[in-house]
Amino acid sequence: MGFFSSVLIIVAVLSLVKVSILLLRKAGDKKANSLLSIFFFIVFLYSLQGFVIEAGYLKDLPWFYVWPLPIYALMHVVIFFYFKCILDKSITWKASYILLFIPFLLALLDVFLFSLKPATEKIAIINDAILNPADRFEKQYGLFALKEHFLIRYTWSLFALALIWIKFMPLLLNKGLEKHQKTTNKWILSFLIVLSAIVFSTFLLVLQNCYPLSLVIIGVHYSKILTVLFVGFILLSALPFYFPNTLYGFFEAKVQLEGLKNDVQALKICKSEDDKIKFGLDIEIFKDKLNKFENEQLYLSQNFDINVLASYLEIPIHHLSYFLNQHYNLSFAAYRNKLRMEHAIKLIQEGFLCESTIEALAWECGFVSRSAFSKTFKAVIGDNPSDYAAKFQLAF
Repeated sequence: MGFFSSVLIIVAVLSLVKVSILLLRKAGDKKANSLLSIFFFIVFLYSLQGFVIEAGYLKDLPWFYVWPLPIYALMHVVIFFYFKCILDKSITWKASYILLFIPFLLALLDVFLFSLKPATEKIAIINDAILNPADRFEKQYGLFALKEHFLIRYTWSLFALALIWIKFMPLLLNKGLEKHQKTTNKWILSFLIVLSAIVFSTFLLVLQNCYPLSLVIIGVHYSKILTVLFVGFILLSALPFYFPNTLYGFFEAKVQLEGLKNDVQALKICKSEDDKIKFGLDIEIFKDKLNKFENEQLYLSQNFDINVLASYLEIPIHHLSYFLNQHYNLSFAAYRNKLRMEHAIKLIQEGFLCESTIEALAWECGFVSRSAFSKTFKAVIGDNPSDYAAKFQLAF
């Protein structure tokens, strides 16, 4: 197995893992997650077919050759609508978007024309691809050769990415963003740079196939383009999974901040609206889930930590930390202690210490030791448990 084949199978496997995770993800914008999962499925299919051809397995899988061509022509369409969904929070169809589907329609037509060819001619084309994989780009499927389909597809991909960059540039130029928004910028910028590098590198390689002197004229070395392409594919597969959630509704919040930046009071209102769409969380639904969690008193378990709560709420840990800080002005530890101390006070007021010890009260409230419980109780309430119980009994 060659180096190129190894890269392709690694990318295929990692892309399939991403598809699975994105489809199972319950947090964030479902539409954006679905679009991104489709994109990575196309990357998986594309890499797998490339591996089958480059590693010499096409002779065993001759059916895995022509039919995916229209699917690959949808890659730029999916990624365009993914970023539309992320940056605009919704997708509104426009008649001009039909232009994005031109490579798909041409590929679909050529696959249909290829299916009409005599069986002997189809077998000959596939056999040539098996014996001489590099020559397959010259084969005429219908109206176009494979290399011309590549040129059309990646020209359209560059156009789609240019539109995305134009939409994203105001975010990069805005210096008044908050810390979490700047972090978001880094992730979306990383994703866009990697995508752009892959598309532009492939475009240059296709240009070289169609017009052999093109790379010589522009002074670009073939080996350098391949290096960028390989590194790009690996990075695309290795980017973290959580960042798509952080982009949900982000552009809308940025526009609001820009429009109200000179009005302090309005800026505070806008920040509140930004909080509602941060990380793609529906605040009211999230609070309902948190109330349900509190009613079940799962925080009284001695194993209760931030991982348990994040798993219960089905969101990443950093999203949970952000939410507690912004809407309750508490860290996770302070939130947990608050709930446990409220439960401790309730038990004391119901006469728990009249029949049991402080050790038993500590255990009942989720603590493993009396000392840890007493220290936390004094820090939150201002008294030791025994002193508080005595004062409460005197008051009544």
